Amino acid sequence: VVAVKAPVYQAPDSFALVYPPAPPTAAQIAADPSLAKINSSNPLLGYSDPSAITQIMIGLVGTSSSQQALLKAGAGNQYQIAPSPASSVIVDVTGVGTTAPAAILSANLVTRAAKNALYQVQASQGVNPKYMITAYQITTANQAAQKLSGKLRDLVAVLGLGVLLLFI
Repeated sequence: VVAVKAPVYQAPDSFALVYPPAPPTAAQIAADPSLAKINSSNPLLGYSDPSAITQIMIGLVGTSSSQQALLKAGAGNQYQIAPSPASSVIVDVTGVGTTAPAAILSANLVTRAAKNALYQVQASQGVNPKYMITAYQITTANQAAQKLSGKLRDLVAVLGLGVLLLFI
């Protein structure tokens, strides 16, 4: 099992959602009438719970077309993307691969897809880029660690089967 099973590497990545500035006030519009022409409305800001925006973004990355594109680009299908336990505005991505570079590539591709999904959903609503929710990179996947538990589970199963066969 240890020699045959391919190793599994994981590369962590995370980013935070950054909210846009408040729309211009009446006094600011009076001072600069061009501000009235800018669409400062962002439908995503209507959610009182920031985790809703995180879930929308994760859901968009989880669509079958997005998953197929990620698979085709080399991200694999074992990556993980989820809200951080520390904060609902932080998104944790874990790239998974059989080599360290593959895991790092996976994390980078999934992060890029999530940021692109966030931009696209707002752009489709005609939100001005100044009033879009953006993503701030907290950690970048540049190292991957080997996950030993995958091999360990299989090794325990083989040993258990061996002991069972020994008694039979």
